[in-house]
Amino acid sequence: MKSLTLRDFDNLHKEKRYIYNNVLSFINSDRCYDGMVCVLYGLRRTGKTTIMEQIMTDNADKFSFLFLEATKKDTMDDVYSYLDKAVDDKVDCVFIDEITNIPDFIDNSALLADIYAKEGLKIILAGTDSLSFVFAESSSLYGRTENISSTYISFEEHCNVLGTKDMDDYISYGGLMKKGASEKDRIVHDFQSACRYLDDAVSGNISRSILCLSKYSNDTELSEVTLPEMRAVLEKMVEKYSGVLNTALANEELRKIVLSFPTDRQDFKALEGAEIFKRLRANKPDIVKEFAKAINADTQITHKWNEGMILRLENELIRLGFISATNNQEFIYDENFGWRSMSVHKEYYLIQPAIKYYHLKKALDFVETNEHYNSLSEVGKQYVMDKLDSKIRGDMTEQIVVYEISKALSSDRYFVCKVSFSNSDPNKEKGEYDMLIYDKAKNAYFAFEIKHTTTPYSKQYNHLLNENFKEIIDYKYGDKENVSVLYNGVPFDTSSGVLYLNISDFIREITRCGDPKQAIQKLSSDLPIRDLETEEKKSSDDNKGSINETSEYNDNDDIAFFGLNTGRKI
Repeated sequence: MKSLTLRDFDNLHKEKRYIYNNVLSFINSDRCYDGMVCVLYGLRRTGKTTIMEQIMTDNADKFSFLFLEATKKDTMDDVYSYLDKAVDDKVDCVFIDEITNIPDFIDNSALLADIYAKEGLKIILAGTDSLSFVFAESSSLYGRTENISSTYISFEEHCNVLGTKDMDDYISYGGLMKKGASEKDRIVHDFQSACRYLDDAVSGNISRSILCLSKYSNDTELSEVTLPEMRAVLEKMVEKYSGVLNTALANEELRKIVLSFPTDRQDFKALEGAEIFKRLRANKPDIVKEFAKAINADTQITHKWNEGMILRLENELIRLGFISATNNQEFIYDENFGWRSMSVHKEYYLIQPAIKYYHLKKALDFVETNEHYNSLSEVGKQYVMDKLDSKIRGDMTEQIVVYEISKALSSDRYFVCKVSFSNSDPNKEKGEYDMLIYDKAKNAYFAFEIKHTTTPYSKQYNHLLNENFKEIIDYKYGDKENVSVLYNGVPFDTSSGVLYLNISDFIREITRCGDPKQAIQKLSSDLPIRDLETEEKKSSDDNKGSINETSEYNDNDDIAFFGLNTGRKI
């Protein structure tokens, strides 16, 4: 056990995680006298240790602190020896970092709450092994923990802590924190660093959790899995939740590109109207069965994996805050019954943006070896890769916004979901709302299109004004309050009644006030009005034959593009 003092802490950046105040609130309270201890848990590199160091540095004039670092060689008796001395020395607060490293922590942690906390010692326990805390809370520390998770770092918090408003920065580097981090000093910045982080922070964490699972429950199957095998399976699960690239479909799309312009060209007139990146509606296979079959065919996997093992591993990723889900409301039109609403299903995906992004980028490596791709000019190749990268970022932006708004709004009052409209006749209309916010108290809704672009054009909001879609939404969710396009550009109003709002501004304002109507009213005050249809017609007349964003392909289908399924649906 290692004891650290303020002299050991330096170069602490001034910006603080939001949960800093949650931990400090516990220290400023008298909840310890009720036998309560604070538990700060989450993945590595999400700021737990930094928060504790910052609190010690900032509050040295108010409290006396003891900071302990636990190792696998320590026992709870070692901890209690330090705490005995802390009580004698009249220490106010004790931080115990990585306490889940201690082998007998789960069985012998009761005295932390029963004796030391009640004597007035404010104890903050920190660690990455969330399942150890779960078992400790269910036994030795039952009902006596105040839990604070550090794993999820929202876009809004990322912006505040790192001083940016850039969604692309969050996609490329977000989800992790590092003391003094700059754009050139990121924990995850490419596929290799993403894999290293998975090995270090996730695989080891899961493996330790599985050992706890087998010891404190009747579940022993996963405890027999070796760490290398666990790493291999987890890497494949992350790929699944990041997005599964269907190379057969992608190759077919590349073939269409070559047919569109088989010779070297100076421009991309032939690409106008081509469905090169048409998003393909994904089937909804039983992912768990499919995954079990795939990993059992892998020569690296020595144990026989069943669906139950995979679901338990999946639950651990959810418990860690590595995977989450959003609601998806589907409406289906049938000539015999008209529009019908289906039951809401969950769309699961990886919420650590940097990990997800570099796995998706890695999945595109095959393109560089494809014969059709290599038939293109160098300019053509760059165009293809830029478009693919833009679409990856576009789909991620949609998921990030929906998840952020779901977290920011009270679930008691608001229901946040994606909405899709499908038709039994493939030739008839279909589409989606990238996000719908339903106000249960007022029986009213807000509908949104989410675009990863700075360029507005009228086709972006056509489906938001579709009267057939509106009819079924009005029936299900009441009165329409507002329809908006969230994008990366400057906000304005349109002559069609659709607001264009900046994504960053919208997320930050709705996080601040927790009320979509209030946020929209503030952001839409005194906006200029533009007639996009007239602007586009004039631009088209002035630039006949040129490529512009108004010719972008229809992206109102399901959440897949170019054979890329970016979420797991059940």
